[in-house]
Amino acid sequence: MKRIGKKKAPASAPKRKRAGETLLNDRAITGRKRAEEELRESEEQYRQLFENSMLAISQASLDGRFLRVNMAYARMYGYASPEQMIADVTDIKHQRYANREDRKDVLRILSEKGVMGPREIAMVRRNGTRFTVEVLAQEIRDVSGRFLCYQASHIDITERKRAQEALREAHQFNEQIIRGANEGVIVYGRDLRYEIWNPYMEQLTGLPASDVLGRSPLEVFPFLRDTGVIETIVKALAGETPAPRDFPFHVPQTGRSGWTEDRTAPLRNADGAVVGAVGMVRDITAWKLAETQARDFSRKLLTVREEEKRHFSAVLHHDVGSCTVGVTARLLAAEEDLRQGKYREALASLKEGRRLFVQSARRLKTLAAELRPPDLDILGLSAALRQHFSLLTRETSIRIRFVDATCGTAIPPEAQTVLFRMAQEALNNVILHARARLVRVRVSAPRKTLRLSIIDDGKGFDPVRAAAKPGAHLGLRAARGMVETLGGRLMVHSAPGLGTTVLVTLPQETAQP
Repeated sequence: MKRIGKKKAPASAPKRKRAGETLLNDRAITGRKRAEEELRESEEQYRQLFENSMLAISQASLDGRFLRVNMAYARMYGYASPEQMIADVTDIKHQRYANREDRKDVLRILSEKGVMGPREIAMVRRNGTRFTVEVLAQEIRDVSGRFLCYQASHIDITERKRAQEALREAHQFNEQIIRGANEGVIVYGRDLRYEIWNPYMEQLTGLPASDVLGRSPLEVFPFLRDTGVIETIVKALAGETPAPRDFPFHVPQTGRSGWTEDRTAPLRNADGAVVGAVGMVRDITAWKLAETQARDFSRKLLTVREEEKRHFSAVLHHDVGSCTVGVTARLLAAEEDLRQGKYREALASLKEGRRLFVQSARRLKTLAAELRPPDLDILGLSAALRQHFSLLTRETSIRIRFVDATCGTAIPPEAQTVLFRMAQEALNNVILHARARLVRVRVSAPRKTLRLSIIDDGKGFDPVRAAAKPGAHLGLRAARGMVETLGGRLMVHSAPGLGTTVLVTLPQETAQP
């Protein structure tokens, strides 16, 4: 018998082997196709990113030609398209670099490190204009390490460079101004420490900037504790602009001393935030000395003048008898006429003598009161003003309403003199110029001050135009000087048709002799 199975078995093995090989081949082909498809997709994504990126990107060959540039890169250099730029630029080093040595440095760094960090380089656009870019570059190699190209990204920093240059110039300019300023310039940080101390301050205090910068004001100048300067700086750091402040200074380290005027204001950044405080300092020592001397001189002059007037007033009062000599002669004549029985002649002499006596006495009494009212020394300011106003009311048609609201406040003699003279001068102006019917006068002592107000209902005037006239209001100018010698203020408010207000304010402390 034939063994059919055994004879057919060897023929089936090759068929199974070929079927397995076919399956493996199909799987390999499928995997390769998938890998190729993924590679194409990856390359397409990279191409899309490269071409559409807002960042200017280029790829160049070893011989200095562009292989690829994106639209952002082409436009940065003045080209309408990447194709136009690639065709036009055949030598990157000579056509695009403002300094050819920069190209050599870039290639050297890439050959040594394979990558170059941000570097500022001057480049040239298509139209020949220069500009500055920030360059990042690297070598591109395949998986086997074979060089493919140089890839670079450029960022146009021309405007940034201009801004930096402008800022640098502004900084230099400000530094020159600060160093050459004819007054002190101080800058305080948020921590109340000195950040700027210019040469003027070095000269004023004798302390160099190296001894001051980085330290707090009280650490260097303990005397500032009682001047209010620290409070002023704190207000400036809080965004306020405090009023200027005058204060004396003494630097024990150098022996320098004097007076300064300090103006402090907030120091803000470009966003308006307070980053510190800036102080402007002026040496006003000479001015303060002159002011003190002038005040002392004016005070002494005022004292001398008032002493002379007081003496003159006393003489006038004591010599009233001598002024009536003529009257006495008339009386003697009348007496003789009576003895002789000449009654008509005696009566005429008596009448004439009485007339002369009344006239002389009135004139002398008025003059004495104007020079130095006796009531000013005996009874005080209020009584002297009432007496003066009573005289004016009898001699003119003006009504004067006087109010004493001092509530018994003791007024120093020197202040009484100034306030009386001010009332006297103001009323004289009312009589001569105002055509007023009513004048309100008030003396008060609010909050440790002395205040005199004189308000009339007259025709008023334009203070600006009046001040421009030669010789205008000389009496008020002199009165203003008297007020200012005692540290006071004189204010005049008026307008055509609205009357006039004169306000005098004296500090009680400085008003005392």
